[in-house]
Amino acid sequence: MRLTGWMLAILLGSASGAAHAADPPGLYIGAGLGRATVKLDRFPAGASNPVSFEESDTGWKVFVGIRPLPFAGAELEYVDLGHPNATLRDVVTTVEVPANAKQRGAALFGMAYLPLQPFDLYAKGGIVRLRTTGHAEAAIAPVGVDLCIFVPTSIGCRPFTEDRQSTMFAWGAGAQLKLSAFALRADYERFNSADGAPNFLSVSLTWSF
Repeated sequence: MRLTGWMLAILLGSASGAAHAADPPGLYIGAGLGRATVKLDRFPAGASNPVSFEESDTGWKVFVGIRPLPFAGAELEYVDLGHPNATLRDVVTTVEVPANAKQRGAALFGMAYLPLQPFDLYAKGGIVRLRTTGHAEAAIAPVGVDLCIFVPTSIGCRPFTEDRQSTMFAWGAGAQLKLSAFALRADYERFNSADGAPNFLSVSLTWSF
């Protein structure tokens, strides 16, 4: 009888521990760092010829989330995709000029989890409000006065500045390793829009409370 009692106690304790481990973490905060790619299919605004801007830089993000269920949650994030630089070439004037761009903003995601103790796989989808700013310098040397008279919006004839905000669909996927109240994440995020599809590959640390 004593042996049976001890076995029952051990089984109940194990079940309680397993249930506790499977509990959703509730509220959590986190921060991440990684490689971001800024993509603009037409840069800068008002240029006479389409110019592709696609450069990578170090990006970062901070976020807060809630997971009321083991399989579902929500996350609010602020992301900064960095400030990459590039050299743009105008097809009309053949002039190369320095340019740069920034993209940053807030995103709201719905989270879907697949618990695989102690790992979680997850996918997320939602919206992001990105602010895009960019600048292309004018050429230092003359670029062909005649061409600039007829096509004054060509890159190199004058500096260009862009500053706009857009709301777009965002999605991502990743995995996390849970270490008590902390978790280590690796995930990929993509922000879709008519102007391009910037993305972010990052590693994050979260803390649940």
